[in-house]
Amino acid sequence: MTMNDKITLVIHSRERAEALQGILECHGVEVELEVLKITQTDDCDLFRVNVPAGKLSLALKLMESGETLSLSQLDMKMAGVSGNLLIPVDFSPSSSIAVSAGFRLAMLLNIRPVLLHAYYTPPIPNAVAPFGNINGEEDALVAAEDSADIRQIAESQMNRFKAEIRREQVDGHIPSVSFSSIVADGVAEEVIQAYCKRNMPMLVVMATRGFNKKGEDLIGSVAAEVIDTCRVPVLTVPEDIKPEAGMELKRVLLACSLDRSDLVAMQAVMQTFDFPDCTVYMVPVVDRPKSSAAVKKLNDLRAYFASVFPLAKFECHILDEKAFKQSLDKFVHSKKVDLMIVPNKRTNVFRRIFKPSLAHKCLFERDLPLLAIPV
Repeated sequence: MTMNDKITLVIHSRERAEALQGILECHGVEVELEVLKITQTDDCDLFRVNVPAGKLSLALKLMESGETLSLSQLDMKMAGVSGNLLIPVDFSPSSSIAVSAGFRLAMLLNIRPVLLHAYYTPPIPNAVAPFGNINGEEDALVAAEDSADIRQIAESQMNRFKAEIRREQVDGHIPSVSFSSIVADGVAEEVIQAYCKRNMPMLVVMATRGFNKKGEDLIGSVAAEVIDTCRVPVLTVPEDIKPEAGMELKRVLLACSLDRSDLVAMQAVMQTFDFPDCTVYMVPVVDRPKSSAAVKKLNDLRAYFASVFPLAKFECHILDEKAFKQSLDKFVHSKKVDLMIVPNKRTNVFRRIFKPSLAHKCLFERDLPLLAIPV
């Protein structure tokens, strides 16, 4: 292969492919767009974004995980405006699990981890209350003082937590990477969502409760809300497993929808983790997975992945659809799966309540690191 031979950087729709082409060419990377056809009957409007082999490293650094961004955010990403790893913490033992896992990933990806803690203060009443309440001003002053106290407590907790992290780094239990922290007022999931919209971290890492405790969290889980609403990749690490689990990326399960979302998710994973040498178990999560059409799509997808990502090994596995949950649990255990990857499609609030996403359901049904990729 010569430096001028073309290599596929990413697969996108026409609009996003053309936007990416313009941005990369502004940085001196020549781009060639090529229509993608997985099968002869495929009518999806998808394009390969091909770049010269000699420019591949530069193109990857420019793009990072930009395939999950809007066009305006993608432009910011190319300019290097964002690029960190967000770790929401509440100072519980689970937070230490998230930090240990997140710092390992930050070192692997060469990005800076950011700790985020959200605290909530009740709204301050108006100084002049209705109906001539003469105590309105005094109530407002008391509430303001309480609010300042709550923030001071939160900041003190964060300082103690950071001191403990630094001790763990000195002892060699946590990678010695530089990190920063934020303490913000608000509901946790709303604060996390606002941060992700403004800064677009490469990844959000969150710890979740063990399977035997998750029943208590079916309503109001912060991790589930972040997965469902934030349009950035989210990695969840159960508190009952070792922090390094899911970081090796040796045995990976991809929940396949047999559509474009599988292409976007796998490209994001491979690109983020520098095209790892791993085994990917492709499991279709669709109606009638054993139908001839579904089997053909799955095999075509496997063949395509094998050609684009030659360092990885891809295997197709169709599980018993009548007892899918049990079959999946047995499969994960028998194959010793490190990580489950789920393409996470955008849904509205009513659909999330009455028909949760696959990522949401997998979060509560098994103790396994889960990487939800927005598609």
